[in-house]
Amino acid sequence: MLRNSNQDTRAQNVQPRVAPVTPPYDADTAAALEVLGPPIGIFRVFARRPDRAHGLAGWGRYYLSRRCALSLRHRELLILRTTALCGAEYEWGVHVQVFAQKAGLSGEQIRSVTAGQPDDPCWTEPADRAVLRAADALHRDSDLSDADWSSLVAGVGEEGAVDALLICGWYHAISYVARVTRLAPEPDAPLFAGFGASSRVGRVRLATAGSTGAGPKREGTDHGGCGNPGQGAGQGLRERDPGRAGGGAGRAPSVSPDA
Repeated sequence: MLRNSNQDTRAQNVQPRVAPVTPPYDADTAAALEVLGPPIGIFRVFARRPDRAHGLAGWGRYYLSRRCALSLRHRELLILRTTALCGAEYEWGVHVQVFAQKAGLSGEQIRSVTAGQPDDPCWTEPADRAVLRAADALHRDSDLSDADWSSLVAGVGEEGAVDALLICGWYHAISYVARVTRLAPEPDAPLFAGFGASSRVGRVRLATAGSTGAGPKREGTDHGGCGNPGQGAGQGLRERDPGRAGGGAGRAPSVSPDA
């Protein structure tokens, strides 16, 4: 089920457990942040150890670029669904703010990927539904049924399916960092509540293993479909390199904004 967020620290005065580095930066820290991207909180946590930051950036240069076998849209659907399932409101908010518009996601679709179902009416493309079901199954079972695998391959190809597995796994790791360190949301980043869900994200029951049907089912709600979003796709954080709208150029960060 979708986990409750523990990250709306704006109203709770919660201090991060691991303090991000702050300026002025020494030369090694500045170089680490340069390869990661904009100095958002999670990057400044990674940059506490520059060797770690450089290692993470190498993976980011692949999966946040056009070299990735997935489209930007399918990548972001996997990231938003996984971070929502994990209750990682910090990372979810960064990706809504930076990438949702580029991915062509409507407010309804953001609300659905956050607390809805893969068969909500706003998902009209089979490939979109397939990647959402894959994210749900991987979160629930750490596996895909034959039916879910076949649907995913039909939607994104075999190489795209392999990248999907890696991205879902990576964003579980990112979600652990964001939640456990109690990172505060970035300034003006959206929160779960802005898209038709409370900070609890809504409690949902994921579809049973192997299902390619209804997907997650919300408990305690009486509205179907994609509902009424609280706002449109957010904008705010901007990429370091604005050169390409569809994929990163040069230094794509390992976690977020530069694709």
